[in-house]
Amino acid sequence: MEQPSRDVVAAVTAFLQQSGVAFREVAAGEWGLAVDGANVGLRLSGGLLRAQCWAAPPGVHDAHRLLHANRLGALARYAHSSGGDVWVQAEIPEAAAGDADALDRMLGAVVEARARLVSGAGSAGGAERSWASPSSE
Repeated sequence: MEQPSRDVVAAVTAFLQQSGVAFREVAAGEWGLAVDGANVGLRLSGGLLRAQCWAAPPGVHDAHRLLHANRLGALARYAHSSGGDVWVQAEIPEAAAGDADALDRMLGAVVEARARLVSGAGSAGGAERSWASPSSE
């Protein structure tokens, strides 16, 4: 298995440190973070930085509606496990993972998509607010 670039790992770690969000390094190129009530996993592997976040238990959301919501969104999408749990997933190329704006956009899309699902809105539109910034509400 290929090892993630040390420069990219350092850039992601620095971004998370500067964001003020609680996080931990799980392994080389893997992080767990808690933001807005969500536990988000990040993993740098296979040339991609992947993010995933559990969103709902089985049976709460119609799979057809989630599939339709995927067509409306950008970057983040809904998926479900074989057991029916709903997850939010996103990825960006490893080359973009060192860019703070790209990281912010990806993580914002994941957190916002989960928040919409939890609130019942269910739409998968793009994130407008920086995930690492305090809400302006």
